[in-house]
Amino acid sequence: MNRVILFLLSAIIISACNSTTKETEFEQVIVERYPGGEPKVVQYFEVFDGKRSLVKEESFYSCGKRMTSGKLSDNLRTGTWESYYKNGAKWTDAVYVKGINHGPANHWHENGKLYYKGQYKNGKRAGKWSFFDKEGHLLKEINYDKK
Repeated sequence: MNRVILFLLSAIIISACNSTTKETEFEQVIVERYPGGEPKVVQYFEVFDGKRSLVKEESFYSCGKRMTSGKLSDNLRTGTWESYYKNGAKWTDAVYVKGINHGPANHWHENGKLYYKGQYKNGKRAGKWSFFDKEGHLLKEINYDKK
């Protein structure tokens, strides 16, 4: 009985290792460079079954630090996109659906303190937005649903 189980397990493992499942590959392409040759815009493609799909894009400052980063679907922004100041501090993050702001959005001062936060709905400000000074103190709140 143990030999039969051992034989069956071996057969399953061997067949799994010899599977002809197609694997997804990723390709990185520098689409724009600065005059000195440093990457300015880099796109990432998913390659499956011979087809390429653009799935992510990043842009960089000339010093090499990241400026923006986010995912793409059908060549449109999707999910959370992030932007950074030249010093590396986060500048913004916002959620996109089919290329349109839709969801939470945050913006920071260069010193890392929150500047404002709110929500977008179909590309327009919605609900309560809060605005802060460079020290992080609340300056004002605006409810865009009541405008």
